[in-house]
Amino acid sequence: VVSGFVAIYSFMAPVGGLVSDRWLGNYLTQWGSGWYWLAVWTVIGLPHTLSVTLAVLGLSLTAFGYGMINPIQSIFVGDQFGPSQAKHKIAAFSWYYFCCNVGNVFGEAVCPLLREYTNWNLTLLTISAALLPACLIYWAGSRFYVKVIPTMQKRGTGEKRGWTTRKEDLESLWRIIPIFSPFPVFWALYFQQSSTWIIQAEEMNLYLGNFYVPPDLMPSLNDLMVLILLPIFGYVVYPFCDNIVGIRASPLRKLSAGMIMTVLAFVCATLLQVLLDHSEEYTVSIFYQFPQYFFISAAEVLVAVTGLEFCYSQSPVSMKSTVTALWYIATALGQLIVIGVELIPFENPATAFAVFTTLMIVVTIVFMVITLFYRYVDYNNLSAEDIEARPESLLEKGDPETVLVGDFD
Repeated sequence: VVSGFVAIYSFMAPVGGLVSDRWLGNYLTQWGSGWYWLAVWTVIGLPHTLSVTLAVLGLSLTAFGYGMINPIQSIFVGDQFGPSQAKHKIAAFSWYYFCCNVGNVFGEAVCPLLREYTNWNLTLLTISAALLPACLIYWAGSRFYVKVIPTMQKRGTGEKRGWTTRKEDLESLWRIIPIFSPFPVFWALYFQQSSTWIIQAEEMNLYLGNFYVPPDLMPSLNDLMVLILLPIFGYVVYPFCDNIVGIRASPLRKLSAGMIMTVLAFVCATLLQVLLDHSEEYTVSIFYQFPQYFFISAAEVLVAVTGLEFCYSQSPVSMKSTVTALWYIATALGQLIVIGVELIPFENPATAFAVFTTLMIVVTIVFMVITLFYRYVDYNNLSAEDIEARPESLLEKGDPETVLVGDFD
């Protein structure tokens, strides 16, 4: 069910990307999606008996709304920074992802407790109550935002300066698709923490001293580690590579490092499973899963955040949301791989983990070869006249075109 939900909302991402890039723009698409979500959760949360039909309907409507908004949020964040603020923009993508994970941790902790001590209706209405001030705060800041004009609206004026043609749009896609092609496998392995890693944990000693650790609580360790690792990578690891080691932490290098971290995560999972197979049942401490969660969390920081940064910097302004949507399509394809893998009758879990590890090694090598032929493109070609809103606070004195985004450092 979870894999299907993630696949549906990821496949909806291109719809949101096209609507944003071509017709409504990021601001209005997010604004409409926020109120849509608020209406859905309010209606579903009204007093009634929870049924399978209602649950499926709620998940489907949520997947539709989330898919629409998912590829454009990070683009809107990047739009708020000018060419002279490239380093701040990169940091902003990390903090955007940090906030997303804060929401994940909050939801994973609060919603189950509300459901346990109240009921589903109050839990869903609580989500609606949290969405209302979020929508209002977003609207209140409207006059301060940089809003890029949608392609169709811009072309309707007869002026095309600063905008790519449809042929150039397609060329930009063909440049980026090979880079994205290995990542369905990455996401398929990443989401094993919500399935096979939990099954692995059920074979282990779930007590740390007197504290009982439910197997399905372990994936929340990933969210907590991401919150810790994001600022460490942003303010320690990347500057160390740039300034001390002398190797610039470029997007493709960070993505390659993330793939390697995923390999290490599954090496750990494989070795742990071998240990479990040769030990008495429930004697190996759950603590031994910590290394694989550390490596997969590091991989998420290196891949998920960098992927958003790469989509923004390497796509023309008329295609930023659409290209980001393709990044989420890789997630959807990864979920389909997960569903397919569950149908394969592996001899034992250790064999499955060994197959995953080998597959990830092959994909990592293929990806690193692909990166050798990629050449970065500077899409810093949009003037202030192409911006719908030009907040004075974002304009540098004597430089009326600093609101443009899309630069690459």
